[in-house]
Amino acid sequence: IEIDYEFILLFKKLGQSPNKVNKEIKEESKLSNEEWRKYFTGHWNFAGCKQDKHIAMFPDELPRRLIKMFSFIDETVLDPFLGSGTTSRVARKLKRNSIGYEINKDFLPIIEDKIGKNKPSLFDQRDVIEVIYQNDKKENSNHLVKIGENNKTINNRIRHPEYWKTLKTQSF
Repeated sequence: IEIDYEFILLFKKLGQSPNKVNKEIKEESKLSNEEWRKYFTGHWNFAGCKQDKHIAMFPDELPRRLIKMFSFIDETVLDPFLGSGTTSRVARKLKRNSIGYEINKDFLPIIEDKIGKNKPSLFDQRDVIEVIYQNDKKENSNHLVKIGENNKTINNRIRHPEYWKTLKTQSF
Protein backbone atom coordinates (compact mmCIF):
# COMPACT_ATOMS: atom_id res chain seq x y z
CA ILE A 1 0.00 0.00 0.00
CA GLU A 2 1.33 3.40 -0.97
CA ILE A 3 0.05 6.59 0.59
CA ASP A 4 0.28 9.25 -2.09
CA TYR A 5 -0.25 12.80 -0.90
CA GLU A 6 1.38 16.21 -1.02
CA PHE A 7 1.18 19.26 1.20
CA ILE A 8 0.17 22.69 -0.07
CA LEU A 9 0.87 25.56 2.29
CA LEU A 10 -1.14 28.76 1.92
CA PHE A 11 0.10 32.04 3.33
CA LYS A 12 -1.77 35.34 3.43
CA LYS A 13 -0.44 38.80 4.09
CA LEU A 14 -2.46 40.67 6.69
CA GLY A 15 -4.30 43.85 5.78
CA GLN A 16 -6.37 45.07 2.88
CA SER A 17 -5.90 43.70 -0.60
CA PRO A 18 -4.20 46.17 -2.96
CA ASN A 19 -6.34 44.99 -5.90
CA LYS A 20 -9.07 47.31 -7.08
CA VAL A 21 -11.24 44.91 -9.06
CA ASN A 22 -14.53 46.13 -10.49
CA LYS A 23 -17.82 44.61 -9.33
CA GLU A 24 -18.58 42.80 -12.60
CA ILE A 25 -15.22 40.99 -12.63
CA LYS A 26 -15.60 40.06 -8.94
CA GLU A 27 -19.06 38.66 -9.58
CA GLU A 28 -17.96 36.70 -12.66
CA SER A 29 -14.95 35.29 -10.74
CA LYS A 30 -16.93 34.42 -7.62
CA LEU A 31 -16.76 30.90 -6.18
CA SER A 32 -20.05 29.11 -5.66
CA ASN A 33 -20.95 28.14 -2.08
CA GLU A 34 -20.21 24.51 -2.93
CA GLU A 35 -16.80 25.40 -4.42
CA TRP A 36 -15.93 27.54 -1.39
CA ARG A 37 -16.78 24.72 1.04
CA LYS A 38 -14.85 22.19 -1.04
CA TYR A 39 -11.77 24.38 -1.64
CA PHE A 40 -11.33 25.83 1.86
CA THR A 41 -11.43 22.55 3.78
CA GLY A 42 -8.32 21.13 5.39
CA HIS A 43 -7.94 18.25 2.93
CA TRP A 44 -8.43 17.90 -0.80
CA ASN A 45 -8.99 14.56 -2.40
CA PHE A 46 -8.85 14.08 -6.15
CA ALA A 47 -7.25 11.61 -8.52
CA GLY A 48 -3.72 12.13 -9.77
CA CYS A 49 -2.77 11.90 -13.42
CA LYS A 50 -0.58 9.68 -15.55
CA GLN A 51 3.07 10.72 -15.65
CA ASP A 52 3.32 10.99 -19.43
CA LYS A 53 5.95 13.02 -21.33
CA HIS A 54 7.01 14.80 -18.13
CA ILE A 55 8.15 13.59 -14.72
CA ALA A 56 5.99 15.84 -12.52
CA MET A 57 2.57 16.09 -14.13
CA PHE A 58 -0.43 16.91 -11.95
CA PRO A 59 -4.18 16.99 -12.60
CA ASP A 60 -5.91 20.13 -13.89
CA GLU A 61 -7.99 20.21 -10.69
CA LEU A 62 -5.02 21.35 -8.59
CA PRO A 63 -4.24 24.62 -10.42
CA ARG A 64 -7.97 25.11 -11.18
CA ARG A 65 -8.80 25.31 -7.48
CA LEU A 66 -5.85 27.55 -6.63
CA ILE A 67 -6.42 29.91 -9.58
CA LYS A 68 -10.13 30.25 -8.77
CA MET A 69 -9.37 30.77 -5.07
CA PHE A 70 -6.73 33.46 -5.47
CA SER A 71 -7.27 35.36 -8.72
CA PHE A 72 -9.88 37.23 -10.70
CA ILE A 73 -10.69 36.98 -14.40
CA ASP A 74 -8.14 38.88 -16.55
CA GLU A 75 -5.47 38.79 -13.83
CA THR A 76 -2.09 37.14 -14.49
CA VAL A 77 -1.01 33.79 -13.05
CA LEU A 78 2.77 33.28 -12.69
CA ASP A 79 4.20 29.76 -12.87
CA PRO A 80 7.98 29.93 -12.28
CA PHE A 81 8.33 26.16 -12.93
CA LEU A 82 6.15 25.66 -16.01
CA GLY A 83 6.96 21.99 -16.58
CA SER A 84 4.39 20.61 -19.01
CA GLY A 85 2.18 23.72 -18.99
CA THR A 86 -0.81 22.49 -16.96
CA THR A 87 -1.14 25.72 -14.97
CA SER A 88 -1.09 27.88 -18.11
CA ARG A 89 -3.68 25.68 -19.81
CA VAL A 90 -6.02 25.90 -16.82
CA ALA A 91 -5.46 29.66 -16.47
CA ARG A 92 -6.44 30.09 -20.13
CA LYS A 93 -9.65 28.08 -19.60
CA LEU A 94 -10.48 30.24 -16.56
CA LYS A 95 -9.96 33.49 -18.55
CA ARG A 96 -6.74 34.44 -16.78
CA ASN A 97 -3.49 35.58 -18.36
CA SER A 98 -0.50 33.39 -17.69
CA ILE A 99 3.27 33.69 -17.58
CA GLY A 100 5.40 30.60 -17.09
CA TYR A 101 9.15 29.94 -17.02
CA GLU A 102 10.77 26.66 -18.03
CA ILE A 103 14.52 26.03 -18.20
CA ASN A 104 14.33 22.70 -20.03
CA LYS A 105 13.90 23.39 -23.75
CA ASP A 106 12.91 19.74 -24.33
CA PHE A 107 9.56 20.48 -22.67
CA LEU A 108 8.65 23.27 -25.12
CA PRO A 109 6.78 21.00 -27.60
CA ILE A 110 4.84 19.46 -24.69
CA ILE A 111 3.94 22.92 -23.37
CA GLU A 112 2.90 24.21 -26.80
CA ASP A 113 0.73 21.15 -27.39
CA LYS A 114 -0.88 21.35 -23.95
CA ILE A 115 -1.73 25.06 -24.15
CA GLY A 116 -2.91 24.76 -27.76
CA LYS A 117 -0.36 27.12 -29.30
CA ASN A 118 -0.95 25.81 -32.82
CA LYS A 119 -4.67 25.20 -32.34
CA PRO A 120 -6.58 28.47 -32.82
CA SER A 121 -9.87 28.76 -30.97
CA LEU A 122 -13.05 29.65 -32.82
CA PHE A 123 -14.60 31.01 -29.64
CA ASP A 124 -11.87 33.15 -28.10
CA GLN A 125 -9.78 35.18 -30.53
CA ARG A 126 -8.14 37.35 -27.83
CA ASP A 127 -5.42 34.85 -26.86
CA VAL A 128 -1.87 35.81 -27.67
CA ILE A 129 0.67 33.07 -27.01
CA GLU A 130 4.28 34.17 -27.09
CA VAL A 131 7.40 32.13 -26.37
CA ILE A 132 10.54 34.07 -25.45
CA TYR A 133 13.87 32.26 -25.60
CA GLN A 134 16.57 33.40 -23.19
CA ASN A 135 20.19 32.26 -23.00
CA ASP A 136 22.34 32.50 -19.93
CA LYS A 137 26.11 32.42 -19.57
CA LYS A 138 26.11 28.71 -18.73
CA GLU A 139 24.77 27.84 -22.20
CA ASN A 140 21.48 26.67 -20.72
CA SER A 141 18.23 28.10 -21.95
CA ASN A 142 15.15 29.52 -20.33
CA HIS A 143 11.75 29.72 -21.96
CA LEU A 144 9.08 32.21 -20.99
CA VAL A 145 5.59 31.38 -22.20
CA LYS A 146 3.05 34.18 -21.99
CA ILE A 147 -0.66 33.79 -22.64
CA GLY A 148 -2.95 36.77 -22.45
CA GLU A 149 -5.00 39.52 -23.95
CA ASN A 150 -3.21 42.08 -26.10
CA ASN A 151 0.20 40.64 -25.26
CA LYS A 152 0.41 42.28 -21.81
CA THR A 153 3.96 42.37 -20.45
CA ILE A 154 5.12 42.16 -16.88
CA ASN A 155 8.20 44.36 -16.60
CA ASN A 156 9.57 42.97 -13.34
CA ARG A 157 10.46 39.49 -14.53
CA ILE A 158 12.13 37.15 -12.10
CA ARG A 159 15.74 36.78 -13.19
CA HIS A 160 18.83 35.26 -11.71
CA PRO A 161 21.04 38.34 -11.26
CA GLU A 162 24.21 36.77 -12.60
CA TYR A 163 23.02 34.68 -15.55
CA TRP A 164 19.86 36.19 -17.03
CA LYS A 165 21.25 39.55 -18.09
CA THR A 166 20.92 38.98 -21.81
CA LEU A 167 17.47 38.59 -23.31
CA LYS A 168 17.20 37.07 -26.76
CA THR A 169 13.84 36.74 -28.45
CA GLN A 170 13.25 33.93 -30.88
CA SER A 171 10.07 33.22 -32.81
CA PHE A 172 8.80 29.64 -32.75
